[in-house]
Amino acid sequence: MHLPALLQFLEGLSEHNNRPWFVLHKPAYDILREEFLTLVTGLVDDVRKFDRDLGPIDPKKSALRIYRNLRFSRDKTPFKTNFACAIGDRAQRGFRPAYYFHIDAKGILIAGGGIYQPDKTVLANIRRHIAEPMGLSIEDAAAGMFRVVCNNMAQGVREVTIKRGFDPREFPFIPAGGAGPIHSCLICSELEIPLQIVPRESSVLCAFGMLMSELKHDFVRTFVSRLEAIDWVRLTAMIDEMSADGTRQLVAERISEERRRHDVKFDCRYIKQYHEVSFVVPRALLDARDAAGIARAFHAEHNRLYGYSLEQEKTPVEIINVRVQALGSVDKPRHPEEAWCDEDPSTALKGRRDAYVPEDGAFRSVPVYDGHRLRYGQRIVGPAIVEEVTTAIVLTGTWDAIVDRYGSFVLHRKGRDDLIAPVLESRKQETTA
Repeated sequence: MHLPALLQFLEGLSEHNNRPWFVLHKPAYDILREEFLTLVTGLVDDVRKFDRDLGPIDPKKSALRIYRNLRFSRDKTPFKTNFACAIGDRAQRGFRPAYYFHIDAKGILIAGGGIYQPDKTVLANIRRHIAEPMGLSIEDAAAGMFRVVCNNMAQGVREVTIKRGFDPREFPFIPAGGAGPIHSCLICSELEIPLQIVPRESSVLCAFGMLMSELKHDFVRTFVSRLEAIDWVRLTAMIDEMSADGTRQLVAERISEERRRHDVKFDCRYIKQYHEVSFVVPRALLDARDAAGIARAFHAEHNRLYGYSLEQEKTPVEIINVRVQALGSVDKPRHPEEAWCDEDPSTALKGRRDAYVPEDGAFRSVPVYDGHRLRYGQRIVGPAIVEEVTTAIVLTGTWDAIVDRYGSFVLHRKGRDDLIAPVLESRKQETTA
């Protein structure tokens, strides 16, 4: 196996440069060029063992392409990446070792777009337990398994939207994680969501979200009381105490006074109910000791969540918990904007590949694009695949996409160009500025 040796080689460079992962630099590459080439040549031979139909591969060009992909992102700045191979616990689950590399049409091995080769035992189990009993081919059985997985994910979306009083069709769907954009089209089709926004770096969206969010500390105390019988002195003292705790936390995090704020929430319920509704209580209502106003806020939130309230019946409302949320505003990174390119994505076309199209229930030859080379304004007609080093976007037959000024991919249902009007409008503003 040459991949572990290659990883060790790259990690050795990272240790030399005091990097947490590996980031190749040209001097190091020049010095160790021959060793790197030898390792890549061996890796090409390993890959060929799993795909004997590969055409001729040029190891020197492959080594150069790997180096360039490691060294430069699309804006020519060093970036971190990670190679993965299906070994260890994944091998125990029925996958052969396979490398996170891709052989392009010119016979050049490039980083990104690896394929896991399923073990023959796995295929036999699918055939025996799913395909044959249901009278399906292995491909149709696999497609059915994938559809079940996506439907389960769609049900998870229902749990956090419909059951909380939100209609998912009224929101754009933002898939996160390396695999999220592979499933998102089927999930959105199931939920009738017509718009998706796939961040270019969706695989690290959670980390990016941490940089964009406020610092937050939550405090909660039990305070059982009917609204009409609140002990305001005790309530105010409790809120002030939790607010002081939050302030101390924010001060320790060096958040200046003008960037701090405290939100108060009540957990309330109708008498004899078994669940509470949490809602924000404006400071003005607390300062005015306006129990009726707090009750109206509760009725409104209960109605939004469950479609009804008992306000007309004058059902008593009781408080169960009082919460204080200490928030600190922080400086947020500015997301770079791109200049308008054009609508033709052919400059990013890597080739074509047979892929399963759910709407057709069959394999079709679909275009495959390099996501790192797609630019603001370029449009992709589904079915298609957009590949990046850390993720892939699968556009099924009922979806199209356009790249927005932030490099994100805006997916929309075919025939719904009205949904991407903001993207096109920003182009008009740019040209008239």
